[in-house]
Amino acid sequence: MHSPVQIQHPDWEVVLDHDRADAEAARRRLAQLLSQEDVFGFGVHFADQQLGTADAGHWRPWDDTTDNR
Repeated sequence: MHSPVQIQHPDWEVVLDHDRADAEAARRRLAQLLSQEDVFGFGVHFADQQLGTADAGHWRPWDDTTDNR
């Protein structure tokens, strides 16, 4: 993924998607995985929101001041 918005819109492609269908399927699998309990992801392209999880189809950046994990 190249942007946190792709968690909500995995169908949004980027120019680097060589196979659009496979890339979309991979984004959907990753979003589903990130929505599982205690699973965190690190999105190097996610600017200042790199570490986080997915919640209800949205990227949720990790906040160590409010997260009790």
